[in-house]
Amino acid sequence: MNILELLFCKACVWLLVLVMPLTLAYAAEPVKIGVLAFRPKPQTLAQWQPLAAALKQAMPERDFVIEALTYPELDSAVASRSLDFVLTNPGHYVLLTKRSGLSAPLATLAGYEQGKVVTVFGGVIFSLAKQANIEGLADLRGKTIAAVSTDSIGGYQMQAYELKHLDIQLPHDARLLVTGVPQDKVVDAVLSGRAHAGFVRTGTLEAIAREGKLDIARLRILNRQNLPDFPVQASTRLYPEWPFAALPHIDESLARHVAAALFRLEENPAATRAMGIHGFVIPADYTPVSDMLRELRMPPFEATPEFTLQDVWRQYRWWAVATLMAGALILLLVLRLLLSNRRLDAGRRIVQQSEERYRLLVESSPFCIHEIDLQGRLLSMNKAGLDMLGLDDFRKIRGMPYLGAVSKQDAEHVGALLQDAIDYGTSSHFEFSAADDAPLYFKSCFIPIKDANGKVLKLMGITEDTTKRREFDEELKRSNVELEQFSYAVSHDMRQPLRMISSYLQLLDRSLGDQLDSEKRDYFNFAIEGAKRIDQMLVALLEYSRMGRMGEPPSWTDSRTLLDAALQFLQPAIVEAQARLYIMGDWPQILASHDEIQRLIQNLIGNAIKYRVAGRTPEITVCSETVKNEWHMYVTDNGVGIIPGQIKRLFQVFQRLQSREAYEGTGIGLALCRKIAEHHKGRIWAESAGVDQGSRFCVALPVMRAGAISARDETI
Repeated sequence: MNILELLFCKACVWLLVLVMPLTLAYAAEPVKIGVLAFRPKPQTLAQWQPLAAALKQAMPERDFVIEALTYPELDSAVASRSLDFVLTNPGHYVLLTKRSGLSAPLATLAGYEQGKVVTVFGGVIFSLAKQANIEGLADLRGKTIAAVSTDSIGGYQMQAYELKHLDIQLPHDARLLVTGVPQDKVVDAVLSGRAHAGFVRTGTLEAIAREGKLDIARLRILNRQNLPDFPVQASTRLYPEWPFAALPHIDESLARHVAAALFRLEENPAATRAMGIHGFVIPADYTPVSDMLRELRMPPFEATPEFTLQDVWRQYRWWAVATLMAGALILLLVLRLLLSNRRLDAGRRIVQQSEERYRLLVESSPFCIHEIDLQGRLLSMNKAGLDMLGLDDFRKIRGMPYLGAVSKQDAEHVGALLQDAIDYGTSSHFEFSAADDAPLYFKSCFIPIKDANGKVLKLMGITEDTTKRREFDEELKRSNVELEQFSYAVSHDMRQPLRMISSYLQLLDRSLGDQLDSEKRDYFNFAIEGAKRIDQMLVALLEYSRMGRMGEPPSWTDSRTLLDAALQFLQPAIVEAQARLYIMGDWPQILASHDEIQRLIQNLIGNAIKYRVAGRTPEITVCSETVKNEWHMYVTDNGVGIIPGQIKRLFQVFQRLQSREAYEGTGIGLALCRKIAEHHKGRIWAESAGVDQGSRFCVALPVMRAGAISARDETI
């Protein structure tokens, strides 16, 4: 043995001498597992004590100790490193990870509820069943609510998240009664009348009932969720079950052995039965929990992150460039629309000025004012009328038929209107072209002059030359067509660069890979979702610009057939919402574009289904009737309602009265309905008593003839 080998052997011996005591001391220390006690501590300790025995059986060389701790106690123990492993709720785990650097979850708890294996849980919102003034979540505004702690995900945070979507911000919009753990105290607070409602995690009420301490029939579950695969009652969406995680100081080998023992725990039925669980499964994705806490601005996301412009540019320069490009394209579109609107405003001003001049002319009588008898012969005409005809003496045309100045193509129509004015004593308005070949057009109004008994004596007519105005109207129509074509072209052409932006953002996201933390990845997702939202808006704008130009030509159509086609398309949404539809009234034939009117009906009923109140069965009444020369259709619902002062915004493009988080959509559906109604020379309006009072949407379209072919009432 040479000198180097001798020195190496001595070094190994000394290393063993130094390390061995430390190894033995470490092995002698028990492994401490902290468990959050959301029920009484003795009950929590009794439930989880078999876990220590099972882990000891799997690793005989180690001892394991279970400690049942409240939220403050568990926070303190993790901060002081007096624990080795933690089993707590997901929200608390996210907080401890940010504050104390817990490991990624080693495993996720799989429990039993009503004899069924579950790896998710949720929150329950309840009140006394006999409390008449609380029937839904909206009724909790201003009420006293009991909860164990704002740190509890199943006992507070999940419920606060649901209420936030109804614009009820806790704790500002309600009085919060913090009871502390266990959650049994929350139930006691509601039963004793100290709180109007309570928050607990799913399974708690059923567990207390099994212990003989509660009759669940005394309680009302608010916002009850329809979850066929989840065996207990819930009021919120579901999130992953409790994670089992290691503290940073734990040896990786020990963590692996503990994780392996947890995954094999279901092979020890005696232990799992004693704990009332199925075992543990591979770690779940707890990103939804972080997203919920971040939106609620709850720890550890209560502070807004700070960034410098240099940080933003270095990390997101491509996203910024893409955003600026998209913004520039949108700005160009907005500027183009502004210029177009300015031209339209100029046209409107011209029309207004023309109408003002017309009123001045009426006052000074520079236009044609004339009388005709009951046989339609001219009795008188002022100088302006004579000048219009190029005459200097009325005697040359006295007694001549008024229709002699009307073109042959308009004579029958004008004659019928004049006869109606004589027969029914009502005023008559019409336009006509001159009898000769010159492109001259006139507008007339005839008012019957009656005696004391209401008998018509003669007709007083006022006529103006509308040739120039007609030319302007035609030019304005052409301008509108050009504007619609421009909107269509710009919307269509912008979709390609938007899709490219979205694609490159996704490629950039994948290429950066693990270089991005979850928060920065969220920003990429926000950018991608923003591009998708713009694309959806452009698709809606394309549809809006095409409406009236590319639809089917008008034809006589059974309005009930249009309703049935719309309902068939909406059937999945009706079934999903469990909506009740009542079809009433007479459904006549109408002269209309089949696909446009079907789309209008479909949009109105679809909105009534979509804008429903959570926990309230949607009830929608669709009624049809013929009023004089108009077809009226009404869609009435019991949904979220409308603030009366906001109704005038409803039918404008991209106007939304509800948050995008609560109700998806582009804000163009009702604008499309307005355009369809106007394209058919009709009108549309809305009525509502206010928020949560439901709404009524009304459509009126002119009809050329009556013919109610379907007059049955139905309930769907």
